Amino acid sequence: MSKFNRVYRRLITEQPELNAYEIINLTPHTVKLNDGREFPPCGTVARISTSYTDIVEDGGIPFTTTTFGTPVGVPAPREGVLYIVSGILMSALPDRKDLIAPCTNHPQTVRENGQIVSVPCFTRNF
Repeated sequence: MSKFNRVYRRLITEQPELNAYEIINLTPHTVKLNDGREFPPCGTVARISTSYTDIVEDGGIPFTTTTFGTPVGVPAPREGVLYIVSGILMSALPDRKDLIAPCTNHPQTVRENGQIVSVPCFTRNF
């Protein structure tokens, strides 16, 4: 555990107002913020299937339409709880204000050898 995480955990224990939300990671990966905070997977992975219509051309440009299936592994909303999910799952459920996704395309995302190491923030449906 990093020094930041130890200090942060001590602060949120001593000052619960600094921990406004319980955050549950429903992805299969640990999500790390650039400030050092880490959110390990909880063991349940939220998923959604996608399907696509046949490709059609309009003015010489190929298009398809994406259809989302039924989400799996997404708990009902709970007061004070945010759920980390994939960006595509969050986008498929725009009315769910409790879903957050790592902001992987932000310019401050840290990458090593092409792999994401940490993100500066989360994105959310508002």
